[in-house]
Amino acid sequence: MISSARLGDKHACPLPGHGTTPIASASGDVNINGLGAARVGDTCGCGAVITSGFPSIQVNGRPMAHLGSPTSHGGTIITGSNNVGGGFVMGDAGGATIINFMALGAFRPDGSVDDEKMATLLADPKLTEKALAANA
Repeated sequence: MISSARLGDKHACPLPGHGTTPIASASGDVNINGLGAARVGDTCGCGAVITSGFPSIQVNGRPMAHLGSPTSHGGTIITGSNNVGGGFVMGDAGGATIINFMALGAFRPDGSVDDEKMATLLADPKLTEKALAANA
């Protein structure tokens, strides 16, 4: 099981002077162990934006973030819930689809999520195939 990311979980940022910062924004009404569930488009303390998540698990219309989710600064979410997970990875193919929505154009130039584009992507029955073709 892959741990779900939450408000306050840690992000390791490789940019000079940033270091380890908490996830600073998350859902205000969906909680995991009493903390807001982190989603694609949420930010970290250094300003990085979470870019990848589980498209099959949506929180407020956005894919749920997880332990290992990459960010716009090239960092990674390094902590998460120890008892609430978002998917299972089995064998080489993996049982949990994880998609980089930044690579699919779901973000505006300012780094915010384009909700209309995100909704279109999530409604597409061929999302996984498109993501594979785009290395997303």
